[in-house]
Amino acid sequence: MATRKGSVSSTSGLLRPDYKTLDRDKKTYDNDFRKAMYYVHYEIAIKKLKTETVKYAKKHHPEFEHLDALENYYYSVIGKPCYIVNQGGCVPELWQTHIVEELAKLELMGAEIKLEKEQIKVEKEDNPTAQLTIQDRLRDQASKVAATFDGWVDDFMIDPKSFKVENYDPLKEMQTAELKAPHVRYIVSFYQPEIKELEIVVKKSDEELSEAYGTYSTLQVKKLLKLYQKINDAATLIVDTSKVNRSPRKKTVSADKKVSKLKYMATFAKFGLVSQNPVDIIGAKEVWTYNTKTRKIGKYIATDEAIGLDVKGASISEYSPTLSVEKTLRKPEQQLREFKGLGKVQLRKFLENINAVAILLKGRINENIIILKIQK
Repeated sequence: MATRKGSVSSTSGLLRPDYKTLDRDKKTYDNDFRKAMYYVHYEIAIKKLKTETVKYAKKHHPEFEHLDALENYYYSVIGKPCYIVNQGGCVPELWQTHIVEELAKLELMGAEIKLEKEQIKVEKEDNPTAQLTIQDRLRDQASKVAATFDGWVDDFMIDPKSFKVENYDPLKEMQTAELKAPHVRYIVSFYQPEIKELEIVVKKSDEELSEAYGTYSTLQVKKLLKLYQKINDAATLIVDTSKVNRSPRKKTVSADKKVSKLKYMATFAKFGLVSQNPVDIIGAKEVWTYNTKTRKIGKYIATDEAIGLDVKGASISEYSPTLSVEKTLRKPEQQLREFKGLGKVQLRKFLENINAVAILLKGRINENIIILKIQK
């Protein structure tokens, strides 16, 4: 709840800003604006931010008529500068442009939702038992968590210099909200466009995009990209985990018994890694492993492809003792991200292209090892 001007907030510990003194010509403007955004972030409820955004639009952009159709969480970010302007403050030109662009996007979404609601209303009149689809509910639950992530982006925009990606844990947020694979697939779709855009900015291959992010340094843009990638990796981790935990359609009892004593690491959240089902090692042509302790990536190659690899106790067996090797990764996070996107043909040269000494594998699998990929 907002407090009187000049009083101290119990939440943020800041004085309520005098918004009318936010003047771009003042030397202290950048710092004053950050403090104002910080205050609004902690003190003004999202419901109020939606109200303030609609109010702002009616005054400055009356052509946007469908903003009220969206849920409150859509306004967790854009509502802050709108609130400041409504209080008599002045926002940076970058934010001013961003407000118009975001309102235009939200207007389209609002118009679509109003149309959908009208259609649903007609359908309910024709069929009183009609309800929202499962996809609608999944998307809505995912959007609520995404609003929290958008708030993190807001934190970056308020103070990009001091922003630290490691202070944010998207996996914990999604687990707390009990999001499952069907939910987080929407999370992935939400942020893929931003990731692709920022990758282009980092590569400096598009002048217009580079100009749009001109107020941020390359290091700061990389910070934002890393945040989006962290969100994406956490979502992918949940999806991959659900695939591994799903009961295989063709599961033989003998294979289960063979791998029952095999110790391995199920997930490695730091790099978004999930072990493949060890049952699939039986009869496989190749198995890729990653030792999280030694940073070594290895490839087991079957001695006889017709028979494939096998498992005995806590070790992989029936592998070529001369061709099965491992190498140390110097930049494991970057190299493993590249590894995930490679197909069968590209994987053939992945190990060969690593500039490190090849060490013969011993077959032993322990609790530090992720089963990266299994090739049948």
